[in-house]
Amino acid sequence: MPKTIATTPSWYWPDGVPRVLGTPPYFVEEAVVERWLKHSPEISLLGSISKVLSARELAEQIEAIAGNLNILASSSDQLLAVVAGPTLDGAVLTLGAIASSLKVLLIPSEGDIKSFSNDRDLKFVCDEIGAEILSNLGINATNVNSLKDPIGQDQAKLAISRNLNDAVIGLPFDKGVAWHSHRSVLAGAISMQAFYSSEQESTWAITYSPCSWQGLVGMITALLNGSTCYFTPSGQAGKELGEMISPRWLFSSIEDALDTWVSGGRKKKSNYTTGQSAIVGINGVFSSDARRDIDNSVGSALTLLGSPVTFAMLGAHPSWYLDEAAGIALPNMHVTPADPDNGEPITTLWELIDEAMISAWAPSLAPSLEGEAVDRLSGKRYLTGVLAASDPNGMLYVLDD
Repeated sequence: MPKTIATTPSWYWPDGVPRVLGTPPYFVEEAVVERWLKHSPEISLLGSISKVLSARELAEQIEAIAGNLNILASSSDQLLAVVAGPTLDGAVLTLGAIASSLKVLLIPSEGDIKSFSNDRDLKFVCDEIGAEILSNLGINATNVNSLKDPIGQDQAKLAISRNLNDAVIGLPFDKGVAWHSHRSVLAGAISMQAFYSSEQESTWAITYSPCSWQGLVGMITALLNGSTCYFTPSGQAGKELGEMISPRWLFSSIEDALDTWVSGGRKKKSNYTTGQSAIVGINGVFSSDARRDIDNSVGSALTLLGSPVTFAMLGAHPSWYLDEAAGIALPNMHVTPADPDNGEPITTLWELIDEAMISAWAPSLAPSLEGEAVDRLSGKRYLTGVLAASDPNGMLYVLDD
């Protein structure tokens, strides 16, 4: 079987999953909300344990929030900072901010807010979780609830034409800020949607903040499917939601998955099962034993490795994976080996190398970088700093630094 793209490992490739995909020319809100509004306005799209919004209701709230944010901004150059936790309001606010005419910095509630607010003229908006955090930091912010009132057409200002390729969606991380366009965000979601297309469900549940790259792309992936996407904290709140709706989970860590699924005496599949595999985020080396605990207690734990710069790079597929392996490259993702010492490309197959740094390129690569992340670029490729090795099947294993 030929390689996926260049020297990307892919001796195993899931049936029915395309290797290369295009990205349609739509803004995020057009692709995930407005198209459903036209065809199925009452379809349930976004929710929490206590409330679910239809496509019509979500479109109305996004339009109101985007318009009010444009009015709130002092100028078209105003930089907006969204701080939110894994909540319905946080998800709606995130989509509304992205639909505005402003540059938006998305900061998860657990993020280092102080470091990214220094030397920046930021206008903060938040959900209830973000409001408490910002208040403790002495930062003034506008709550999402004050942005939901519809505005008149004559009130709308900053009617700026937007460009799909403008880098206006910022994801801060320890190496700087990855600035994405609507096109690169959609490309990341479309790649995930295609990879997990064999298990499309009517409901997803996400324990990430929608301001994280995983929460953002996970939400858009679900909405592209026309699935209902729920946001919830892990632990007891996640248990209650899971027992109510039996979703496809996107957990922020293996520990979160164990906290939600395995604790509380839930040691047998018969006690609490979704019948669906869960997608579990990893940042590097992970515990294969903990992953087996999830397998033995509930069902498949599909690891997902990526970064704010590239979005999802490697994933385990429900049709076949190994507990110790991170997975294979997702559609559209060029994953090639690089020398860990100097970042130079290694022009040989992964299977012939003991270890190498993962370098990546995809349509989802952030078109603009800020901070130390700029130094991680090698031509068009991003040097992730993650060491990996491959087995003969093309599965990649993350190694200790």
